[in-house]
Amino acid sequence: MLKSSSDALVTNRKLQLRINTKMKRTGWELEEKSYWERRAYYLSPKPHFDHRILEREKCVFRFLRDKIRGKRLLEVGCGTSYSVRDCLNPLQYSYFYVGTDIALEPLRTAKKFIQDGDFVQCAASEMPFKASVFDVVLCLGVIHHLPGGEENVLLLSNFVGKDGYFIAAEPMAKKSPLQHSLSRAFETKFEKQSPHENRLDKERFMKNVQKIGELVAFHKNCSPVMTSPLFNG
Repeated sequence: MLKSSSDALVTNRKLQLRINTKMKRTGWELEEKSYWERRAYYLSPKPHFDHRILEREKCVFRFLRDKIRGKRLLEVGCGTSYSVRDCLNPLQYSYFYVGTDIALEPLRTAKKFIQDGDFVQCAASEMPFKASVFDVVLCLGVIHHLPGGEENVLLLSNFVGKDGYFIAAEPMAKKSPLQHSLSRAFETKFEKQSPHENRLDKERFMKNVQKIGELVAFHKNCSPVMTSPLFNG
């Protein structure tokens, strides 16, 4: 494994597992933090294979494997980092990995999964990194939870350096009222959603993607109740 890149990413801070003792205790931050801390199954150390893993393997990790060696990758809202652990392990592919999440317990588990990775507890809007220091910024099902929705593309892409990649996989709103209602009914019955589970507007999202650089890949997965495009920008 390559030497930790912490010192190059953050001024006067050693990352490894940085706990945020000044995180806000009210509002959005507290609600999201409490929700993700409670998801006990999500903290399991066992391999976590589901439809998301299959989609991410096909559309994200295959794309990155021959490009990532020796690079710096930031995963925003990494949780337990299970997707990266199972599909693009930093030890196997020899790159620097930094993960952030608003909840601490998932990060503790992630640190066990990826011992050479660096982890920071923080909100996506308060990440302590320098601009343009990562070769890849990865957001897998994160942006639709954040205040500001599609505008977060512009904020998070600031951490991507020249010739780097901003990669996002996000659910988009259905245009049909019937499809939208079916989607919401499905989520309510079968999935325990976070308090800020939203759907993004595809047109606004694409406009922001086009502002940050060249769109090099686009994948769209559809069902009667779900639309989940993945962007490599």
